[in-house]
Amino acid sequence: MTKITVLIVDDDESICMLLKAFLESEGLKALTCHDGQCAVDLLETMPIDIILLDVMMPEMDGFETLRRIRTRHSVPVIFLTARDMLTDKEKGFEAGADDYIVKPFDPREVLLRIRAQLRETGKVTSRTVTVGELSIDMDRYRVYVGGEQLTGLKPKEIQLLHFLAKNAGQVLTREQIINNVWGYSTLVDSRTIDVHILRLRKALGEYSNYIGTVFGVGYRLEGKK
Repeated sequence: MTKITVLIVDDDESICMLLKAFLESEGLKALTCHDGQCAVDLLETMPIDIILLDVMMPEMDGFETLRRIRTRHSVPVIFLTARDMLTDKEKGFEAGADDYIVKPFDPREVLLRIRAQLRETGKVTSRTVTVGELSIDMDRYRVYVGGEQLTGLKPKEIQLLHFLAKNAGQVLTREQIINNVWGYSTLVDSRTIDVHILRLRKALGEYSNYIGTVFGVGYRLEGKK
C-alpha cells in the first residue's frame, strides 16, 4: 500500500525533524522544506497528500506560499504558527488553509488533524496492524490475539502495543517508546515502560513471548510464540 506523503514546511529545522521522525514512526512518509519556494517547486515534481505549513518564514511567508500553491493545487494544508490571534486565523483560512495548529503543539495532535483532513479526502489509511496472531485496531481501540478480543487493556497500553507492532522485528529503545507513546515533553521514566510491558505480557497470556526484551536496550515485538 502506498504511504501517505506529508510535506512539512518550516524554517525551524528542529521542528521539521521532530515532526518527520514522529510521522514516519506512525507509518507516513514525510518530506521537509525550509522555505516557501522549496514547497512550491516540490509540488510540481511529486505528489503530496497533505502539507504542514509554517506561517512565519523569511522571504516568502506561509500566507504567500499558500496563495501560490492554491493557483495550481488543491492539496490539504494545515498551518503551523506561534500566532494565536483571530485575525491571523481568518487570514489563513481566507488564503485557503484547511486547518490551523498553534505552536507549541503535541505531535500526536498534529497526527489527529492530518487524519481528519485525509478522512475528508478519502485518503486516510487503515490503522489496524497485524503481527502473527496479534491484531490491533486503533480506530476502535481493540486488540485481538488468537482470534479472541483482549479486554481490560488501558488506552496507553494499547498505544504501546500498537507502536511495538508497527515496528515489528525492530529493537525499540525506551527513549523511542517514551517519545512516541507518551510524547516528547513527558516526564515518564523507564520504570513506567517496564510496568506497561509486564501488564501487556500478562494480558497476552500464551502469546506473551511476542514481546521480547533486549537487555540494556529496550523491547522488540515479533509474531512468534
